[in-house]
Amino acid sequence: MSPLRIAFRGSLGLLIVIGLWSSLQLSYLTVTVTAPCPSILWVPLCYLAAIGYLSMFVSQIPSFEKLKTLLFYPAWTMVFLIAASGSSVELFAGDTCPRTGGGVPMCYISLAFCAAIFMLHQLERRSSKLAGMT
Repeated sequence: MSPLRIAFRGSLGLLIVIGLWSSLQLSYLTVTVTAPCPSILWVPLCYLAAIGYLSMFVSQIPSFEKLKTLLFYPAWTMVFLIAASGSSVELFAGDTCPRTGGGVPMCYISLAFCAAIFMLHQLERRSSKLAGMT
């Protein structure tokens, strides 16, 4: 495996783990009713985001290589749609997304993570294909 691919894969894994950890923390705060996240049909969206990040994480495990595309893209799409819709509502209506200690809406952070995860995933795939050509 090339050093570039290792760097992309490591960065991708790190962002996914941070996203998973953050969504699990928010899910815990929702369960304890400390800082509940928005819901759709009585299902807190942070639970769905946690499931999405978990699926993206599992897709990175080498023994699940054949399921990588099947796991990654639907999970990424779900997390992206949650983050994008939350960010849109936050921009236009305000006070929708849970906030960090510094007051930053978490949906903005999740949207940035989604963009970075997608870019790193694409770069990792391309570096893998290029390595196969040589």
